[in-house]
Amino acid sequence: MLEDVKLAPWPVAFESIPVVFGAAVLGAGSVFCGCSGAPPAAFARPDLPVVRPLPAGTSVRLEPAVGGADDAARAVAPLDAWWREALRQSAHLDFGGGVERPLAADWALILEYDQAADQLSATLQGAALGAPVPLGSTTVRGALGRAVDALALRVRCALGDPVRLAPGDVRAIYSPAARCVRDTEAALRAQAAGDHGRALRLLRQARTVDGGCTMTLLAVAGSELALGTSEGAPGRVATARRTATEALQLTRRLSPTTKHRLAHILLLARGYERGAPASTDRELLALGLASARDRPADPHAKMSEAVALSLLGRHAEALPLLQALAVRWPRSAQVRLHLTFAELAAGDPAAALAAIEAAAPALPGQSALVPRALALFHAGRLEALATLLADTAARPEVVAGNGSHELLRMQAALRLLRGRVDDACAALLADLDWLYDRPADLERWALDLAETGQVLAQLGRDAELAARVRAFEQLPDLSPTVTQVLVLLGGLVQVGAAGGDAAAAAATHLRMDGQTVWSSAVRAAVHQQRGELLDELRERLLEYQLTPSPLARAALARVLAAAGRPDQAQQVLLELRAQLYGFDLRRPQQHPLMSPAAALASLALKASY
Repeated sequence: MLEDVKLAPWPVAFESIPVVFGAAVLGAGSVFCGCSGAPPAAFARPDLPVVRPLPAGTSVRLEPAVGGADDAARAVAPLDAWWREALRQSAHLDFGGGVERPLAADWALILEYDQAADQLSATLQGAALGAPVPLGSTTVRGALGRAVDALALRVRCALGDPVRLAPGDVRAIYSPAARCVRDTEAALRAQAAGDHGRALRLLRQARTVDGGCTMTLLAVAGSELALGTSEGAPGRVATARRTATEALQLTRRLSPTTKHRLAHILLLARGYERGAPASTDRELLALGLASARDRPADPHAKMSEAVALSLLGRHAEALPLLQALAVRWPRSAQVRLHLTFAELAAGDPAAALAAIEAAAPALPGQSALVPRALALFHAGRLEALATLLADTAARPEVVAGNGSHELLRMQAALRLLRGRVDDACAALLADLDWLYDRPADLERWALDLAETGQVLAQLGRDAELAARVRAFEQLPDLSPTVTQVLVLLGGLVQVGAAGGDAAAAAATHLRMDGQTVWSSAVRAAVHQQRGELLDELRERLLEYQLTPSPLARAALARVLAAAGRPDQAQQVLLELRAQLYGFDLRRPQQHPLMSPAAALASLALKASY
């Protein structure tokens, strides 16, 4: 794992626990809300009395079982886990136990297993009650799983749940194998603590006992997605997608809860794969909204909605949802991770910093670095930010992997934003040296190589850049893309030399190879050096149309202003500001702290006001 550490700019979603209800993903493309397959058989609701009706949406905390459910009994039957999964089939009330147990719920449900009397019973506790209220009991008669199902149904009815659908057998929708359930529950606790490596080891054990346990498969998909997004490991993301797809095919082992949590993870995994359609995030939002209609008491639907809104850049809409979820799920690092970005977008870096500090201990790898760095940056704590980056860069796992590359870029960006140009250039040149030492990976980092070179050229470091370009050109077996990057950078360092003829020749070569954007960048630089304003404007407009590069937008705004078109220049600057500070979770490199080019564009933006 440490051989290829990548600091994922902002680790998004990778939910291991809170996901959604109300939809299933079938095949590769569509999300269908509601239940899939044949309609459910008619269900005759049992004629059970309502003992203490609770308003729809009420959160009820599930306390660990008491009484005769000692360690020996728990080894025979995983009582607490079965009890939780039996109750959470409710669409009317929000039952939370295990790692999702709410701390601030007004109501608590106590389950007692009296082995001597061979009986299960449940009691409601709450500040509004003078004394605990018994809700019902049932005889076990050697079949604890059936007794859990029967008591769960009785309790739901006693609390005023209309119970419109027949509940599933908890031994099928979780597992009849005690060891599988115990290992899966231990894995869920490890996930909540951020230890996904341990979680996966436990889940591998669980699968050997019950390979069809969809709760286990859900947890596997969640951990693989968490690690895949935090490490920048597409193989893990693909494993998460495949695992969720496999689990969704086990229709007879799915509760509504698990089905839609798997659908949520499947959509997230698809969204992180290369070439994923932009509609994936909108599908996730549709899933959350449909789930909220079908299961209005379920916080997972709100989590899905909030994550989708974050991914779509609609942070103002996500913020109140995430604030409510932080109360409901106080242990969820994922809620606070998303809350960090929503608070940043709302202009409250202090709240963002508090959120990420609370989440950091339970986030895998370096997942907390970027949100913490952004919170420090927007809070104006630049010295603390510089220390954070330096300390992280010195960590052995970062040095051993690819983290040094991204940290050097962040350090260069921060130094540019602080006006320390020489120090920024030192970091950029160190990054080029880092890339040079990894020729086998140059194709992967080709665009970063191009960006770093363009920034150095704009900062007037032609001599240092030219020396690095010559060194790269001597490397064997360069890919066509890397070769084109070196032509681009070679052209930029030739601007102003010999009348710019060599640079113009490089631009022509790039255009012949189909690299119109880079060709225009070189031609525009030549025209800028010669003072050929309208010719430069033509090339800058072409760049603007072909690439979202912040450098291209900053340059176009400058040329438009010089050409006497201030209104158009202002429009481009407004677009640039939205791009740089919109906290786009799908394009994190656009933030000025994440990219030297974005930092340079940000300085141009600041100078224009």
